[in-house]
Formats: sequence, C-alpha cells, structure tokens
Amino acid sequence: MTTALVLAMAGIVATVVLSWLLARMAVFLASDAERPMPFAATSNRCSETVVTMQTSHEADIVAGLLRSHGIEVVVLDSFMARIYGDAAGASAGHRVQVPADDLDVARQIVQGQVQDPEPSGISG
Repeated sequence: MTTALVLAMAGIVATVVLSWLLARMAVFLASDAERPMPFAATSNRCSETVVTMQTSHEADIVAGLLRSHGIEVVVLDSFMARIYGDAAGASAGHRVQVPADDLDVARQIVQGQVQDPEPSGISG
C-alpha cells in the first residue's frame, strides 16, 4: 500500500470514530440535561438516602415522583451506569437522595402513604 492510501484510510477511520464519540456524547448529555449531577450545588443539601434502586430507570421514576411533590432530589451512582449501562452500578445500586428535612415525607411518599398531588391546569 502506498503511504497516501494508508493516510487516507486512517483519516476515514478517525472521522468515523470521532463522529461516533460526538453522537454518543450528545445522547448522554441530552438524557442527563434535567438531572443535577452528583457534584452540583444541590448535592450538599441532598444528603439522605430515601431508597436505593437496582436500575437507573427505577431511580428516575422514584425521583420524578418525589419531584412531583416538590422535593429536591439527586440520584447518585447513575453517572457510570449512563455510560456503561446498569451493569456498572448494579452492585451498589442507584441512591435517591433528598435533604434531611424532607427525608420522612419522602419515605412516606415512596411507600405510598401520601396521595399524589393534583395535576395543575387540568380540569376534569
């Protein structure tokens, strides 16, 4: 093979790999856009674990439920799972954390002891 052909093939491979990495990063950033990262300022307030879930999907559902009740929530241990899949976080699980002041109410909500809030703006 000539040097020019080898360089051209290397350039094509590099372009494909870079495109794949950028697409993967865009999906990762888009899926995490609403979630505060573990190192965000809110993580200092959210220090009490309400529940530990097996998958990031379950943790997202619990976090959404708590947020619908106006409780600040951070899901920890999901960063690596979003990159490598839930197998990366399966041993430790995904911790759903809230501020200490909201811990008792959050546990009651997760256990189903508190009714869901009424949807706003919907008349029935």
